Amino acid sequence: MEPEQSLQLRIRECLTALGISSPVDWDVLVFVYRHQASLANAEQISHMVGYPATLVHDALENLEFLKLLRRSKASNGMSLYRLVSSRAASPPCDCFRELMASVDNRAGRLEITKELRQGRK
Repeated sequence: MEPEQSLQLRIRECLTALGISSPVDWDVLVFVYRHQASLANAEQISHMVGYPATLVHDALENLEFLKLLRRSKASNGMSLYRLVSSRAASPPCDCFRELMASVDNRAGRLEITKELRQGRK
């Protein structure tokens, strides 16, 4: 198998293992990962990631449902969003690390974006 096909296959496997199926979910997850914890609301995050607030709100709920993010109880319309670390012992954690390493190189970012835009469900 060629390296490009291998990368594509691994990215597909990891996205599936994590339950990520949309570019919005992915970009919101990367945002929270890069900021470690974010005290914000969906509208504020939407300004930073470039999607409408309704899509970001849905992504945050989906990521929380997938147990990738944890949200604190809202106070003054703000919640603290942070990654869930309890999955550290599970296999998807390796996938999460691999995908986050992929965002540090152009080929990885392009492959993830391509995979998510192909309408995976």
